[in-house]
Amino acid sequence: MLKSITKVFSVIIIISLSLNLNNCSSKKKRKKIYGFVTVDGLNLRNNVRGKIVAQLRAGEKITVLTRTEKKHVVNKMKDYWYQISTSRGKVGWVFAGYIELQGEKNRKKKLRLIKKGNYQDFNHYLYVANENSDTVGIYRIGTDGKLTFIKNQRALKKPVSVTAHPYLNYIYVLEFTRIITYKIKPNGTLEPIGTLKTGVGGKIIKAHPNGKYVYATSANPMINIGMYKVMSDGRLRGMGDVFTFKKPVNFDITPDGRNAYFYDRKKKNKILKFRIAISGKLKSKGETDISPGKFNGALQVSPDGEKLFVANVPDKSLIIFNINPDGDLKEAGKIEKVDYPGDLLFNDKGDRLYITHKNTGLISIYSSDKEKIYKKAGEIKQGKKPEDMVLHQSGNFLFVTNKTANKIYVYKITASGIEKIQEIAAGIKPESLCIGRIKKPGKPKSAAK
Repeated sequence: MLKSITKVFSVIIIISLSLNLNNCSSKKKRKKIYGFVTVDGLNLRNNVRGKIVAQLRAGEKITVLTRTEKKHVVNKMKDYWYQISTSRGKVGWVFAGYIELQGEKNRKKKLRLIKKGNYQDFNHYLYVANENSDTVGIYRIGTDGKLTFIKNQRALKKPVSVTAHPYLNYIYVLEFTRIITYKIKPNGTLEPIGTLKTGVGGKIIKAHPNGKYVYATSANPMINIGMYKVMSDGRLRGMGDVFTFKKPVNFDITPDGRNAYFYDRKKKNKILKFRIAISGKLKSKGETDISPGKFNGALQVSPDGEKLFVANVPDKSLIIFNINPDGDLKEAGKIEKVDYPGDLLFNDKGDRLYITHKNTGLISIYSSDKEKIYKKAGEIKQGKKPEDMVLHQSGNFLFVTNKTANKIYVYKITASGIEKIQEIAAGIKPESLCIGRIKKPGKPKSAAK
């Protein structure tokens, strides 16, 4: 009898404790805690110190689900590990030393990288690769978006593409046979700090979203994709080449840095798919056919990383592919009547798509609804052969090169479209452009209470 009573009491106690824990757990779930990522390329892991499943961007908003009981030491910082969910629905673990919780009164960490919330803390400069004048044009960007010419940087041979480091003050210029690393000085001018040989006939160069790697396409030898590691001083170190024996030119990388897509135009248009390893190296994932013919098409990954937009020049359309979790592509639809797109560019939210049209000299704007269906919202005439585009960090200004006019056009982003506010001379055949930045002296505005 005594044993039976003891068992009953034991069961009651266990049930009571279980209910209390569930109540505590439910209370925690009801109280949502939000935070922001403070470094670019923060690893999201499947467990504490576990396998990397994604990389997060600076300024990305997250929801904290739970934390470890004890603090851990990572990179000489002692803090918890948070289990978090991202706005894209990914769940995993991150080190709390790189998370700033929303509403913290005594913030020990400040956002170290540039994002829309603190772009005022930096001076911004536009860099333009002028292919036929062998220069990089340097312009200061005013708060009103207008450009002030500073100088043309010489000592280059046919610069064709330029990219900025995502959060440090370096830019990388791809010329005919070399990549030159430049450090941005406080006045926006460039100091060459490194040179690296590449294949002959450089095409496109882009930095990985986490800032650790750079990739470049070249025409020869054997049509290669060069892979480079960014060292601590900003210079590049070669990691090898991918010899495709095809003609990949344009390419883009998903925001999480896990997949890259190259537009191949050797015999018939294809998308070459690659998985990006943690080491930064590319691993082939096969090909996806687009259409017959040889065309240098544009392509762009949407900001949420869920779709790839690819130009189908013969069909005068943009093909929309869904990007599966493993990086594979599945055709999801089309945007019709898109005449010879030269470049594609999304705004940060992904609800606007800008397209340059080489043959007609137009820049068109497409807007999406809640179902992410894009419809033409307007267009503006620029002149023959508008080429590359870049958006200001604030999202308020659009800069476009024009190879025929040898000019740069500046547009103000409005609620209904874009409005031209300036055109300024460039070098001969301005091909590519990017925006670099340098921190302003003094206390950053984003640090103010």
